Amino acid sequence: MPNYFIFNGPNCPIGHGSVLSPMDWMADYILRWCRKIATEDIRSVQVRSDATHDYNVYTQKFMKGTAWSSGCRSWYKNGKIDGRVTAMYAGSVIHYKEMLESFRTEDFILHYRSSNRFRFMGNGKTIREKNGGDLAYYIQ
Repeated sequence: MPNYFIFNGPNCPIGHGSVLSPMDWMADYILRWCRKIATEDIRSVQVRSDATHDYNVYTQKFMKGTAWSSGCRSWYKNGKIDGRVTAMYAGSVIHYKEMLESFRTEDFILHYRSSNRFRFMGNGKTIREKNGGDLAYYIQ
């Protein structure tokens, strides 16, 4: 589904302690996507199906070595005794944070509003230049 972002979706760290910090990190991740979409004239962003598949394979293999996959009926396995773990993250909450800091655009299909993905570069000038800002701000 294009342009769909969700808080506390599948395989988030919902059982790793407070959900407030992971939700904050997810908000930052979503906002980074929003900035990219807005500044690069992107029409839609969609997770690649092969990336979803590979992630699910990785996650289920990881979960087999955890208490989450033990033989008990639970909400994080959709009420099944030996079901797939769908509601827990495959790692620590700190690992989750660091993974969200990584921006893996290669796992997404991007569709641009223009036939030329570099149209967003405009006329080659920055707002700083247009508005008479400091043109040597990078020199220290």
